[in-house]
Amino acid sequence: MKKFVVFIICLMTCTFVYAEEVNISDEKTINKTELSSNNRLEDITIDGISVNGFSPDINYYSNIIVKKPVVFVDIKGQDDKATVTGVGMVFCREGVETKIDVNVTSEDGHINIYTLSVTYVKEIIKSVDASIDKIELYNKDTKLDFTFDKDKSSFKIQVDSNIEKVLVKASLSNDKASFIDGYEPGEFKLNYGDNIIELRSMSENGDTRIYKINVIRSDNRKSDNTLKELIINDNKIELIKDKYNYEVNVSFDTRKTIINAKTTDKNAKVVFKNIDLYEGNNSLVIRVVAENEKTKEYRINIKREEKVKDLPIESIQVEDVKENADAIVPTVKEKEENKIIENNYIDENKTDNNDYIKYVVLGVGIVLLTISVIFFIRNKK
Repeated sequence: MKKFVVFIICLMTCTFVYAEEVNISDEKTINKTELSSNNRLEDITIDGISVNGFSPDINYYSNIIVKKPVVFVDIKGQDDKATVTGVGMVFCREGVETKIDVNVTSEDGHINIYTLSVTYVKEIIKSVDASIDKIELYNKDTKLDFTFDKDKSSFKIQVDSNIEKVLVKASLSNDKASFIDGYEPGEFKLNYGDNIIELRSMSENGDTRIYKINVIRSDNRKSDNTLKELIINDNKIELIKDKYNYEVNVSFDTRKTIINAKTTDKNAKVVFKNIDLYEGNNSLVIRVVAENEKTKEYRINIKREEKVKDLPIESIQVEDVKENADAIVPTVKEKEENKIIENNYIDENKTDNNDYIKYVVLGVGIVLLTISVIFFIRNKK
């Protein structure tokens, strides 16, 4: 029994000694572990918004403006083992700079301080009212019968044909609203038919509203744009209703158009330009503008006769000279008259002086030849 007791005591003694050695070994292991010295922040936010220009290496931030008297400061550290103070709910006075210190203590006890300078500026609530309170229309000093409804944004009014301008007067519901440049009230020129006048207003906070007024000017002008009479170079054209294409033939001597046109309506206008005529087809356009400015076109094809070519000399037989002598002489005279006409116009087909001399010489030669043949025949008889 004594031996058993002694054995138990020895066993307990050994266990105690082993436990002490283990504790000493653990303490030595813990003492050998290094503590973190990281006391830097990764971000600072005020009401969930990062501080402008934040950097872990910058410790002071000034002129931070907040719109509320109570803000919440939060951080994100680079080391989770670091200890932070100074975050959470912060109360600020209006217009007074409030300094907030955020202390970051690393695991090994080093402290880093980030300072925020915050100023509460009370937010001014701007008006959103851009409505127009009143719109009035005037013809000079006479007020027109126009009904305005501030809940509507589109209007229509019919005015007489003789009203050429309309004066728009308007006032805004809020004195802090304004009209946008280029869309303010004023005097507006009216065309016949629809005239869209647009007013645009802007509220204090920048909201806009658009009002449109369609001023319809009556059009009592006549729309007749037809011709009653048309004469081209003494050729009277028989006008047919709803027909606007015609053809006219003129002689070779006609070098330029001479137009005489009359409209059915005395208030309509005829617009045309006389043209030089070339041999063959020439296109002429005559426009008729009605009093209401609607236009109709008449298209005329003017066909000028082509020049008759002279027969070559070798084709004239001696026996035909006598009976054709009287016809040949007038031909030369006709050429001289044509030459005079040509000198009054600019024409690409005009014969030059050399051609004129050639024809004269040729004509004289033919006359002399004819006389010689006649004398020869008489003497032979």
